[in-house]
This record gives sequence, structure tokens and C-alpha cells, in this order.
Amino acid sequence: MPSKKGKKLILIREDLLEDILKITAREGKTVFAFTNEVFEQALKAYEMQTTPAELLEFYTLMKLEKDRGAVIIPIDLLNSLTQKSYDTDKEDLLQKWYDCGLWYGKYLSIKSQTENWFQTFEKLIRKCAWNISDFSITTQGENVSIKCVSPNFTKESTEAFTKFLEGTMHSANYKTIKNECLKGMILLNFKKQE
Repeated sequence: MPSKKGKKLILIREDLLEDILKITAREGKTVFAFTNEVFEQALKAYEMQTTPAELLEFYTLMKLEKDRGAVIIPIDLLNSLTQKSYDTDKEDLLQKWYDCGLWYGKYLSIKSQTENWFQTFEKLIRKCAWNISDFSITTQGENVSIKCVSPNFTKESTEAFTKFLEGTMHSANYKTIKNECLKGMILLNFKKQE
């Protein structure tokens, strides 16, 4: 005969309990069922070597990307398509990447929940884009530096991604003052325009 699972009393902050009561009323669940579900999911997160906070952040970033129309494709396919477009009409390809960056920067400035959308942009690129091994945005007063390293980038995709980054920054009224771009490596410096 299966043993009964015991119940324990857990203390919880009053503000959290009020939120739980609102959710359970709306969802038609008991507080017992809701809290057990929350604990089960939190334990699964830890089994995955992450935390609920990290999963929520990743979900938020992915939802932001999905809402803007982003799709996930293999890097080899992206590089192949970029190579073919680069060979047939380089200027048009680079202009499209730049224009996407302009749109993306405006989108992030509207959708980002932080005052400094650079933080959201940096997280998106680091966690969601093309297995980039190193990506950072450094701000110093009116100056911004972007460093990007990816062994997966071809010469063509590096140049295209550079245009995307420039478009994103130009959308926030930053002017490019330095652009170094080698296969798999990008270093950009920008200055805020008045």
C-alpha cells in the first residue's frame, strides 16, 4: 500500500501570499496545488543546473526575440545564405543588415524594461545569438564600445553582423568612430551625437 505524503507548514511573506491567492482564484487552483507546482518547477530548474531566475530571464529574452519575428536557424545555413547574397549583391545585403539593426535598436528601446537598453541588447546577443564566444558592450560617458568574437562567423557574416551592430547603435543616435572587422572578430567604438 502506497504511503501517504505528508504536509508541512511553510512560512511565506504576506505580499507573496496575496499574489498567490489572486492567481489561484483566477486559475481555479488551490493554494496547495499551486505551491506544489511552483516548487516542482523550481526543483526541475536546479536539476538542469540553473535557477528559476535564470530561466525566467532566458524566457523573457526569447519572447522578446519571438515577438519581433526572429527565427532560429543553424549557423551553417545562415553563413551559406549570407555568402551567396554577399557574392551576388554585397551592398544590398549589408544595407539590409544595417536596416535590420536600425529597426532592432528602436524596437529594443521601446520594449526593453530597463532604462539602458544596452543591457538587454548585450544579454540577447550573449544568450541567444549564434554561439558568440565573447560579446560585451562597455559604456564610458558618451562613448560605447562593442567587442564581439565568434569562431562561427565567416568573413562575410562578420561584416554583415558588424552592419547590424552599427544600425542598432545608430538608431540610438550614436556615431561610429572606430570599426575594426576581421573574420570572427568585431571591435566598434561609438560616440553619442547631440
